[in-house]
Amino acid sequence: MSIDGSTPEAFAELRAQPRSTPAARAALFRRVTEGVRKAADAGLWVSVNTTMTRATMPDLVPTYRLAVDELGAASLVAIKFFPAGYGREHLDRYEFPWQVWSTEFQSLTRAKIAGELPKMQLSVPSAWEFYLPLIEAGIDLTVAEAAWRYRSPLREAGYSRLRSLGDVAGVTELCVSGDGTVYPSVLMVGDERMHCGSLREQSLSEIWHEASPLVRIRGLSVDDLDGGCSSCAMNSLCGGGSRSRALAEHGSIDAADSSCPLVSTGVAEARAVR
Repeated sequence: MSIDGSTPEAFAELRAQPRSTPAARAALFRRVTEGVRKAADAGLWVSVNTTMTRATMPDLVPTYRLAVDELGAASLVAIKFFPAGYGREHLDRYEFPWQVWSTEFQSLTRAKIAGELPKMQLSVPSAWEFYLPLIEAGIDLTVAEAAWRYRSPLREAGYSRLRSLGDVAGVTELCVSGDGTVYPSVLMVGDERMHCGSLREQSLSEIWHEASPLVRIRGLSVDDLDGGCSSCAMNSLCGGGSRSRALAEHGSIDAADSSCPLVSTGVAEARAVR
């Protein structure tokens, strides 16, 4: 269930219909929050999703307090904004410039490590969004990983022996849309180029083993990517950024993830990870 704000006004930033009245926005907020409360009161394990954007970041902790402390949700998953759909039309408002994200995430991580947000979880499109701010601030990576229960797949020996890309789309995950269409990742839903097949017409096993987008993704290595990732000292941790974002921004899964500051500044190097 999604709650993108702690008040009707904050919730309306991402969820209200255009030109809706204040009364309609309040009613929508009430229906959503009461749904969470009733589900939790009934004994269901309720996880709430919320989107982190530049515009709504100041309301993240109040939204956590509402969902967990007041409504009884078991967890709140904070999902970093991805440039798709409605949000793509308002990048200036919702996208995080690198330094803004770095500062915000450092502050959030310090609070998490201090035990202030025990039921908050994190979802970011790629590993650099987690690790680069921590390296910049000198925050212990192992401590932060334990606090967030997040770890780059390239930090796992079994994965890194087989793959040099950090993005797990089409490798350890798939997404099935409501009409049965299969995509490598939820972040690629709706992109015809990443249409892997339909469960109405094929078995999941057939799609998994034979779909051309999946074969293409699994054949990529960090050396195939634009942007200088192959020579970056972060590549053994990050593995080339988000393939979904590369596709959204440049139309190709082997393009650069140009939201990465090391790519966008033309610098393919980073401090060694301690």
